This record gives sequence, structure tokens and C-alpha cells, in this order.
Amino acid sequence: MKQLFETIKVLDGKLFNIEYHNNRMNAARKELFSADKIICLENAIVIPLEFAKGLYKCKVIFGKEIESVNIIPYKPKKIEKLVLVYDDKIEYNYKYLDRTPLDELKNKFAPKENEEIIIVKNGLVTDCSYANIIFREVENYYTPSTPLLNGTMRQKLLDEKKIIEREIRVSDIENYSEIHLINAMIEISDRINVVV
Repeated sequence: MKQLFETIKVLDGKLFNIEYHNNRMNAARKELFSADKIICLENAIVIPLEFAKGLYKCKVIFGKEIESVNIIPYKPKKIEKLVLVYDDKIEYNYKYLDRTPLDELKNKFAPKENEEIIIVKNGLVTDCSYANIIFREVENYYTPSTPLLNGTMRQKLLDEKKIIEREIRVSDIENYSEIHLINAMIEISDRINVVV
């Protein structure tokens, strides 16, 4: 059976967006492993005292049950360049621990630490290798309606009506003034200035 994982932001000893991680994890467990028992991550994760101050990344590996929990200091990536990559066959609709298809694309087309890929599938913008994408147009923020993986931060921002889903083609990118990468560790306010 394939393993999955959740990455959870831990700031000053607090778990962030935990209900979204619970929802996604339990939905995946039910769909892939026929697991009916609900797991609440806030009950399964013990944050040691040494992580009571500062920003950390908590990685929970699971299958039918939780297999491991690991907390490490978080160091954000400094992305300066985005590279368009075309792949009409790629699939990543669950947060699998095995990220080989994504890693292969990243290593082939954007191997440098400060580079990242934008994956285009069937002519539509999807995601980066490790984040969902947000595009700014005047005062509105849009996210592709065709993500490879519906991230927890993406879903939270959609629920809060801070971003809007939209079909985005490569030719549309030049119409946007900003690009933001978001995931459990990166919020929309953490703007990344990039060149496509």
C-alpha cells in the first residue's frame, strides 16, 4: 500500500489549519484504505517543549493509521524563477509520500534551488511541484480550477472567499500582476517575486 503524508505548520507550539488536514487525511484513508475510524491529528501529535517557540514543519506519514510524526525547523525556499513544464499524463490527486513524478519534472526542468516549475496539463495551469499557485489580477486573487492536488491552504482560502477558482491557460499568465505560491507552510501574504 502506498503511504501518504500531511505537512502541518507549527508556530509557537500551535498546529495550523488542523481541521483541513484532518478532513483531507481522513478522506484519503477512507477512499484508499477503507478506514472508517476518524483520526484527529491534534490528539495524535505531541509537540515537544523545545518546539514551543518558532516556526516548524510537522510531517505526518500515514496509511490506514498514522505511522510516524516528525517535527523539524522550517526554512522557506527562496524561489526566483518559475519554469513552465508540460505533462498531460501526470497525476497527484492524493498526497503520496512517493513524489517521483513531481520530483523528476522539478529536477529535469528546474534543478536549481531557487527555481520551481509550473505544471501545465492539457493546456491548463495546475500546480508547482510543492505548492498551489495564486495569480493576482487588480484586487482579486485566482487559483487554477485544475490543481493536481487540492492543498489545505488553497481550500481554506477558497472557503474564506479570499481566492477564486478560474481556468487558467499559459496565455493568461501575462495578464496577472503577481504570482504567489501557497501550501500549508506558505500563506498568500508571503509574496514571491518570480520571473516566468
